[in-house]
Amino acid sequence: MKNAIEKCPKVNDNGEMKIRLTPKNKLTLLTFDGAVYLLAIHLFSWLRLGDYAWYFDSMGLWFITMSLLGFSYIFGAYDVEPHHRFKDIFLRQVSSFIVTIAFVLTVNYLLSKDRSGIFGRGILIGSTILFGIASMSYRRILWGMLSARAGKTSYLFLAAGDHNPFIENEIVGKFKINYEILNWLPNHPLEKIHQDWQAIVVSLPSNLWSPDLTAQLMQARFAGKEILNLSQFFEDIEKKIPVDFLSSEWFIFEKGFDLFHNPLGLRVKRILDLILALMLLLVTWPFLLIFSLLIKLESRGPAFYSQIRTGLNDREFTIFKMRSMVTDAEKQGAQWAKSNDSRITRVGKFIRLTRIDELPQLWNVIKGDMSFIGPRPERPEFNIELEKVIPFYRMRHLVRPGITGWAQVMYAYGASVEDSKQKLQFDLYYIKNFSFILDIQIIFKTIRVVLFGKGR
Repeated sequence: MKNAIEKCPKVNDNGEMKIRLTPKNKLTLLTFDGAVYLLAIHLFSWLRLGDYAWYFDSMGLWFITMSLLGFSYIFGAYDVEPHHRFKDIFLRQVSSFIVTIAFVLTVNYLLSKDRSGIFGRGILIGSTILFGIASMSYRRILWGMLSARAGKTSYLFLAAGDHNPFIENEIVGKFKINYEILNWLPNHPLEKIHQDWQAIVVSLPSNLWSPDLTAQLMQARFAGKEILNLSQFFEDIEKKIPVDFLSSEWFIFEKGFDLFHNPLGLRVKRILDLILALMLLLVTWPFLLIFSLLIKLESRGPAFYSQIRTGLNDREFTIFKMRSMVTDAEKQGAQWAKSNDSRITRVGKFIRLTRIDELPQLWNVIKGDMSFIGPRPERPEFNIELEKVIPFYRMRHLVRPGITGWAQVMYAYGASVEDSKQKLQFDLYYIKNFSFILDIQIIFKTIRVVLFGKGR
């Protein structure tokens, strides 16, 4: 048994574990930012020029505002969490301002002020600084409120002994929550349940449940405490689903998985995949030509290569990529790619970091082998081994694989059984919680990953 008085990741006024900003909260903050930025532009233009009404008819006004909001999201300005340092939140916000100003001025220069409707540098820079002062002020207040709530929250874990290391390492060790773990036994006293806990997280096998425990947990719930199982708690905090605590029954009764009974949504997703793939292919084909030439100049062999991967419903297909390794990289057989792999060429390192090596997979999307967003397809020889050691691994084959996905933007580069297990847990979260809003979030996070060279 152990106590730790630190900050906790999630809570709201009702005791629910919502300390992080939910997508709805982030959308509200983003909308508020947009309104404040529009106000800052009009206020600064009035101070500078004594007139502002005509800006309401300017396309440039909306272009600048959407650019600022887009770059702010990409740089993580809406990830306001108490376990972050406020300095990090400040730096992300300032970075988004600098990039926005540079981007808008570049477009203004290319299109000219009159044609684009974008006003001059003074108003752009001045209004952005004015907005920055306002936005950092209310972000500081929001961060302080979340941190204050976090310090008042506590959780009771009712767990079997073999679950305790998982709780310590995966939850408590990462998020520094106020907690106590009860290594539950059938005759354990029940008074602890009614102490001043905000939530009770239960992780017990059926043989440790008793009528008295059930009755006491019901009483605690009706008294205002939130009762969760460990997988729900983990999903809420980590945005992934812990496969070690799942059963087949969980998949039967758990809510979500709307992707499987939404034919209209699947059809719309497929149409959007085609549109996005065709647009990207039209825009990026010069990069394919340039880097094909660079690849061939650096090392002998073809610029492109293909591999067999496992896709929807275990169907195998041929995936296309730009070659980032030496030609005989797998002369010893199939191997996991490693971080700082010596087989990777200099050009290959760059195209892997920027994801240019994945561009040929747009053809796989057009063919229907892949989606733009989904679990990354794995090689059949690896799948055979992974299915033996990772519970429910084949669940990821129930949807089309993707060029990018929730696991790719949430987990750092990895190439091992444990990494595959971690990525599966993120993939299951995506499959369970699929929505077009989540897809949009993945697209923005993918842009962030490409810009900063994180994930894989």
